[in-house]
Amino acid sequence: MLRTQIAKASLPLIARRQFAATSRIMAAGDTGSGSSRPGGAASGDVWTGREKGNEDMWIRAEEQAKLKALSEKVKNAQKHMEELQGYMYDGPAPPSKSFKGHTDPTSSKDLTREENESSEKK
Repeated sequence: MLRTQIAKASLPLIARRQFAATSRIMAAGDTGSGSSRPGGAASGDVWTGREKGNEDMWIRAEEQAKLKALSEKVKNAQKHMEELQGYMYDGPAPPSKSFKGHTDPTSSKDLTREENESSEKK
């Protein structure tokens, strides 16, 4: 017992003082908690609505920035594809669907019927 009395006496007065006041903690139903409103705690107050609005605006701006970056990537990819296609068909013209073989105008296959008959008479 003497030991405890000596330990108490060695502590400063402020350290031995006991406080009767406790910190306030909000519970359901307290003022400002929002549970007394018709929408419940989810409806919140003006500040809650403002904060939600700010968060929604920030999220929308972030999504817009991501969509813009994505559209730039798509444009760059399309330009790259066009450049690669230009390398593929740099020489002769690319084959078309209506390509029938010879393109020589003197070839007998390309002559019309009238020209073909006139060449046979000669």
